[in-house]
Amino acid sequence: MFRETERLIQEGLQLPPGERLRIADRLYESVPKADKPSNRQAVMEEARRRIEEYRRGEGTNRTREESMDRAGRIIGH
Repeated sequence: MFRETERLIQEGLQLPPGERLRIADRLYESVPKADKPSNRQAVMEEARRRIEEYRRGEGTNRTREESMDRAGRIIGH
């Protein structure tokens, strides 16, 4: 089974970024909620890090729309 999984991963990595995201979303959504890891603590730590970075003048200040537009350009949408 490991070889098959690794083969699928390697094939998936050859796809364009948008297709990889579509597959990743479908796979993630197929996992029952009870089995999904909770990442609330990691999200909160990242938010705190970014706030401190911004307060030090090191971060950027983008609106949600600007961030989503930028992400879309990066992944080719």
